[in-house]
Amino acid sequence: MNRPRTRRKKQVRSWDRLLWAVEMKSNKPELIGASWEKVVGPLYTGEPTRALLFNTRRLAQIWCKLAMEKCKKFGSDWKFKPVRVRELIKPL
Repeated sequence: MNRPRTRRKKQVRSWDRLLWAVEMKSNKPELIGASWEKVVGPLYTGEPTRALLFNTRRLAQIWCKLAMEKCKKFGSDWKFKPVRVRELIKPL
């Protein structure tokens, strides 16, 4: 008995995790991207922009403190704070 072959759908791994991002408070608060940390081009063609993310609040706080020290010369309006975000990746 020959059955017709059916293609199996590949299981695509998805994830849903809570992380810490950095919000820059100025006229309009916004999450800052990873390009803030290092000014380099994309690692590959078509690479999307990404938020600057940390696994722990403590690491995000340390980064914010160092960034505020570096940016003092631009004025007191440049403030950074850690904010909780959810990274959700799943196939459509």
